[in-house]
Amino acid sequence: MLLKIHQSKEEEEKPIKKKMESKPKVRLGNGKKRSDSWLTATICMTDAEAHVYTYNGKNYVNLNININESPDDYGKDVRITLNDYKKEDKLPF
Repeated sequence: MLLKIHQSKEEEEKPIKKKMESKPKVRLGNGKKRSDSWLTATICMTDAEAHVYTYNGKNYVNLNININESPDDYGKDVRITLNDYKKEDKLPF
């Protein structure tokens, strides 16, 4: 026996959230974990300049800083990438 499930009109009209599309990460630098509370890092300002925004007369770039469990081929265990997350407009409900 098959049961047919009826959705209310409100459920039918709700927008479906889009799955986040994966973008390639913009690598801006790297670094090394020196101790539990100290990291050293280098940021490529040439690459970062394209992502600068101004707030209250000052320039900023949003970053993601990740500590890897093991170093890469160059001994770096800190990765710095652009944080390009943008809040979506508020939904009307």
